[in-house]
Amino acid sequence: LAGCGGPPAPGRHASSGGGQGKPAWVDGQPRRYPDMSYLTAVGRGPARGPCESDARGALAKVFNSRVSQVSRDWQGHFSRVAEAAPMVRVEAMSISQLTRVSTDKVLKGSRVAQRWVDPQGNHHCLGVIDREQTARRLMEEIARLDQEMQIQLRQGDGAATPTAKFMAYARAMELMQERQALNVDLRIVHPEGKGTPPPHRWAALVAKFKTSRAKIKVGLLLKGKKADTIQTCMAEELTSRGIEVLEGTSDVDVMIHGRLKYQKAGNIRGSVMVLAEINLRLTDVENGRTLAAFNETHKAGRPELRRSVQLAVNKLCKKAAPSLVQKIRAALKR
Repeated sequence: LAGCGGPPAPGRHASSGGGQGKPAWVDGQPRRYPDMSYLTAVGRGPARGPCESDARGALAKVFNSRVSQVSRDWQGHFSRVAEAAPMVRVEAMSISQLTRVSTDKVLKGSRVAQRWVDPQGNHHCLGVIDREQTARRLMEEIARLDQEMQIQLRQGDGAATPTAKFMAYARAMELMQERQALNVDLRIVHPEGKGTPPPHRWAALVAKFKTSRAKIKVGLLLKGKKADTIQTCMAEELTSRGIEVLEGTSDVDVMIHGRLKYQKAGNIRGSVMVLAEINLRLTDVENGRTLAAFNETHKAGRPELRRSVQLAVNKLCKKAAPSLVQKIRAALKR
């Protein structure tokens, strides 16, 4: 019957259908939801919808502030490992990345447990996160990441080429960071502040990564006008991502072939427009199989054709090269 009675009168609990007066949780004292069992936050608004949204936003702020505090320990640990292995090219997830992962995972389990409308018609909403339920969900997700990490490590250990080993171990390290981000969440929501230790130590992962990286063989050969300039950009970008590039040799595991093309694309306000295109193909040298193929285009214009081509080359270096390298790394991991 209460569900059919319409909105509560001002000064009543919207969620319980009774209870005159201002509830204690409006002032941040939710006795029914103790801190040992729940994370809580209060939202306000002129109506129910904005009020509930504000409550969830307040929960996100509370949670993210705690993530920022706890995750500094993780970043400090990562930095110490990086100092011990300066050639490792996997960077620590930033605080903003960690909080984004946290918010997405944890707030899925949030709910608005209580609502109250004051005599002036303002809505107040109590948002809660059940610590035990959320901790259980996070532990399941961490277990899934640990299992995937195990698979990547087995693939790396059994891979036939250094390139395949390198990409498998790099993926394992990325998974380790993701699971550690979730472990930060777990430490915050767990009633006793406990996390779960990783199945592998960072030092062991770093050792595997460094060994495979030292042996990796990726070749790069671009052809076409200004190919030497673009090849330098590509080589620098690959190197910055932990892939050492060999040029001028066929003694490699994977070869990246590329061709550059330029064509006039009309005139706009006195500028000669040029369309620059780069096509890349990744080939497994051992069996000749094509692993992936990519294409990037950029348009540029200047009063002179020569300057238009130069601008197009600069755009390919600054925009196309990073994008292509990301795609190359993804293809090598498959």
